[in-house]
Amino acid sequence: MNEQTTLDGKPKGNSIELDEKIKRAVVDWRAKGYGGASDVTKRLLTYWFLEDHYDSEGRPFSFWPAQREAIEALIYVYKVAKYDSLAKLIRGFSITQVQPGSPDPWPKYAFKMATGSGKTFVMELAIVWQYFNKIKDINNGLRYSSHFLVLAPNLIVFDRLKESFQDTKEIRQLPFIPPEWAAEFDVQVVLQSERTLKHGRGVIFLTNIQQLYEREEEPINPVDEYLGPKPRDESDPIANWEYLYNSLTKYDDLIVINDEAHHVHGDDLEWNKTIKRLNEGIAKGFGQGLVMQLDFSATPKDLKGILFPHIIYEYPLRQAIRDKTVKRPRIGILEKIPPPPKMTDFVLQNKAQIDVGIQNLLEAKRDFKASGKKPVLFIMTDSTKHADQVGKYLEEERGFKNRVLVIHTDTSGSITKTDLPRLREAARDIATNQYEIIVSVMMLKEGWDVRNVMVIVPLRAFTSELLPEQTLGRGLRRMFPYNQLIDEPLIVIDHPRFRQLWDAEIKKGDLEVEILSSKKVKPQINDIMVENKERFNSTLQYLS
Repeated sequence: MNEQTTLDGKPKGNSIELDEKIKRAVVDWRAKGYGGASDVTKRLLTYWFLEDHYDSEGRPFSFWPAQREAIEALIYVYKVAKYDSLAKLIRGFSITQVQPGSPDPWPKYAFKMATGSGKTFVMELAIVWQYFNKIKDINNGLRYSSHFLVLAPNLIVFDRLKESFQDTKEIRQLPFIPPEWAAEFDVQVVLQSERTLKHGRGVIFLTNIQQLYEREEEPINPVDEYLGPKPRDESDPIANWEYLYNSLTKYDDLIVINDEAHHVHGDDLEWNKTIKRLNEGIAKGFGQGLVMQLDFSATPKDLKGILFPHIIYEYPLRQAIRDKTVKRPRIGILEKIPPPPKMTDFVLQNKAQIDVGIQNLLEAKRDFKASGKKPVLFIMTDSTKHADQVGKYLEEERGFKNRVLVIHTDTSGSITKTDLPRLREAARDIATNQYEIIVSVMMLKEGWDVRNVMVIVPLRAFTSELLPEQTLGRGLRRMFPYNQLIDEPLIVIDHPRFRQLWDAEIKKGDLEVEILSSKKVKPQINDIMVENKERFNSTLQYLS
């Protein structure tokens, strides 16, 4: 297991006591050959992490160390230590940082993993582990599952998860299942409230959480009262909600997996109520509720900014940068810029910063042309009105006609309904469509952390509470996840008045970035691998 330190060898920043103690226990457990695990679990761990694997083109493949550590932590606390509640975790590991509150009615385990560090693979590893222990009737006093509900916070994240989960293609194409068990993996994927016959030995339900929010009945109009209500069909939101809810509560072994799980106890408390409602429905029918809940987030905090108490594994952004799991941020601070004109024109006030961002985009396009990859510039503004103004400037004065995607959101940061269909398509096709610059408000929610973003320009107010990690999150995912020999940069062009924010994060040990003059922020690019051409003889590692 990797020792998490800063680049200069100093201990890493703020630590989570439970995570630290679990890591130490897992190191010893791994060294002793995974003692206490079932034969099924040992076979999976051996196959995943101790055998050689190759992709469909014959290139070596291995899971990321963080992905291994995360699934090992879950298996250890649930199977070996048999800690199925926060109270047991606190007692078993002698935790002083966290005090047990009211007991959870079902087991919860959280994973604090940096954006772009491969959380989806950990979800899939957990599904495969649970499924095979379930169908092979492992009876060790623990509950296992072959039915899973994967929840996304919005349709943009749903689309991204769909690419991995649909038809279980990722699980089947990559080395998740030992060859001798391949024929036994019979898992069906159901999308949203899709009405289909459930035929698999296992089922993965994948949906955005809004599909499960309880619907209120509309008042019956006099005509319907006299003639009787109209039959409900698939166009009726209430009928769809009832169908999905009833489909889920008919299983006695459901596991809930939350992506971007900070919403569960954050600005969308209805999410937590929804899971509670599912648990109660299952318990009413079978006497016991959910098998477990798995929470994945880069920032698993509640409304008060307090970390979830049930975090069993942490892989912080600082470590992900060091491991080259994500792009390496380089902060370019503007120097010797004249004070902005005393006027209300937002573009003129921020023109220097915007223009330096454009310059870095053009240089990135030149550097990465041979690779077949398309760099993208992401500009963040403080309001929809200002986003429109920046978009107009880029199209009419900087030569990016029809190549600027402006995203509007409501006050909560959600994309407006009128724009959503078009923007869902743009998000899926950003690597190949015409858009080279994305302009949005700061509060834009998850889903736009796309791989092609190489330059970020945050145009925030001096009083902005936007954190450095939130700024970086738009572009951390690597365009070349298959080859860590390519040191991918993520360039942020910022105003000098915000340097103290970056310095504070570095001082706390929570972040490792280079802070340079904006004139020197562009790294030297000596060689870029052309897609599908092996210029490096290195182990292929995937992210999802």
